[in-house]
Amino acid sequence: MYEAKATLFDILQFFLRNITGLKLLSVISYLDTHVNDLSNTSKMNAKKLLNECNKMKQVILLMLEIIRKTKYISYTDISEVIDIKEPVLVE
Repeated sequence: MYEAKATLFDILQFFLRNITGLKLLSVISYLDTHVNDLSNTSKMNAKKLLNECNKMKQVILLMLEIIRKTKYISYTDISEVIDIKEPVLVE
């Protein structure tokens, strides 16, 4: 019988690392290298996008650190530290 070795934490870490390492860093590098080659309007939009990408990179790195630190903590211990009574809704 097959037994899964990966946890949901492992899968989420892999997914976040993949987004950061392969996708997001490529976009950041490309925009950073080519932003000055664009027209003024496009340059302004590219700089906004570059800023958003850099912020998202930091958020993902923070999420990875939280996952790393909480991976082996019980749900009870986490729920005592993080008191979220209502689900977080995306606006």
